[in-house]
Amino acid sequence: MDIHITQPDIEAKLTQSAAQRGRHPDEFVQDVLAQYFDEEARFVAAVKRGDASLRRGEYLTHAEVGERAAACRDGASRIPSPPYIAVYLVTEEAVEITRIFHGAQDWP
Repeated sequence: MDIHITQPDIEAKLTQSAAQRGRHPDEFVQDVLAQYFDEEARFVAAVKRGDASLRRGEYLTHAEVGERAAACRDGASRIPSPPYIAVYLVTEEAVEITRIFHGAQDWP
């Protein structure tokens, strides 16, 4: 499969990131996508476990929700490489990435 990057600034960042890691850009993209799909599979499985818990009537307390949100901000939903935080929206049809932040950025 050929993937064409049409934005020159994105292509330059890809080339730079790959070079910093001593990789060819094509290999780097394959590695990042493999990590993304692995993370996505883990996330979808976690959502399904959470949905099953809700259907069984197992709910979190307010304090537990706060602890888990803090854990998420501390890196639970990071894309492994590079260091980004993906914010997800779970709908009936899909898991959508609504925003991506750099790990060093403050986010709500």
